[in-house]
Amino acid sequence: TLYKPTPGKFVAEYPMQLIEIDHTPVDLILVDDQHRKPIGKPWITVAIDIYSRMIVGYYLSLNAPSVTSVAMCISNTVLPKDELLLKLDIDSNWDVWGFPETIHVDNGADFRADAIKHAGLLHGINIEFRPVGQSNFGGHIERVIGTLMNITHEIPGTTFSNIQQKGEINPDKNASMTFSEFERFLVTFITKIYHKRLHEGIKMSPEQLWDIGIFGDEAPIGLPPKPSDPQSVLIDFLPYFKRTIQKNGINIEGLNYYDYVLRSKIHEIDEETGRKKQFICKRDPRNIKFIWFYDDNVQQYYKISVADQSLPNMTLWEYDLIKRNLYDKGIQNINHAQIIEAHEELYQQIESSVKKSKKARREQQRIVNKDKEIKTFNESEAQLDKKIKIVDINNDTEDDNIPDFG
Repeated sequence: TLYKPTPGKFVAEYPMQLIEIDHTPVDLILVDDQHRKPIGKPWITVAIDIYSRMIVGYYLSLNAPSVTSVAMCISNTVLPKDELLLKLDIDSNWDVWGFPETIHVDNGADFRADAIKHAGLLHGINIEFRPVGQSNFGGHIERVIGTLMNITHEIPGTTFSNIQQKGEINPDKNASMTFSEFERFLVTFITKIYHKRLHEGIKMSPEQLWDIGIFGDEAPIGLPPKPSDPQSVLIDFLPYFKRTIQKNGINIEGLNYYDYVLRSKIHEIDEETGRKKQFICKRDPRNIKFIWFYDDNVQQYYKISVADQSLPNMTLWEYDLIKRNLYDKGIQNINHAQIIEAHEELYQQIESSVKKSKKARREQQRIVNKDKEIKTFNESEAQLDKKIKIVDINNDTEDDNIPDFG
């Protein structure tokens, strides 16, 4: 087959025919925005185009790899990068966008999630998993990740890649770069250096080979169309649940979501099974105050807010931490008032311990990053209608098997 590996060689014939994606912890200790004290390593998810060796997408986070990491990296790959460069104040070009034909990934659960597989089907992307024991799968992404890690070894706070390189250096003591400063540094390196310098494997720069594949004389593919609805691209790759519609709306892990658009769906019966119909709901773990409800009759997503509007913006990470704290206190049936109180207490605890604890500073920086992402999300969403029309998706997914609380 076209993608069958040969010893020491793995090729594609044009841009976006095949990309590889993988995660790694960055060899660098970061500091928080407020106190500039160490908070630990970030994680990066990277996507590389095999034909040109261009880095076509990335996602940087303080959270361990997850379905969200994959979704954000693929979304970054698919969408134009102009707004990103503007936000980071980087005067460069990164003219890469469009849906890849095939994505090669590791066998991790984050890549095998139903949300990723079905979003791939929706957009015509073939998701292929690395066969066990075949190291030539994933070799390109491992090399580019190695290149990105090497540049961090020049930054104060580097942990290097092994103990021999680290020597007597104390990364925590030398750490100096914040999350946002490192992201700007990273994207500057990608767009101004990596893409433009000679790559030994292709005997030219990745940017030059990309341009040849797009505009060259021999079978150029031309510029891919830009997605008409960037927000729906992200929604398609988000984690999903299947839920029936009750009188109080949709319940996901103890939180009720309701909107008038759900009224006609309450206790709706599935004609094929004769049971209550289950609808697909998407949730962004970076802000669980709302979900996206998919109405397959009209093929539209609707944004459904949590029924109790007094609940603050909250990440899934914060919510899980709150639930664990309440369970530790012997509280099994959690209500919204307890969640709000526990959320305020969580913030107070983090604030009081932030100067003493790296973990607390990391948690506080997660909150800062969340607020920045929500602000960016809201600004882009303000230009959209409440409902987002997309094409239909494969509706034969399995239920998520996640128990509700409350």
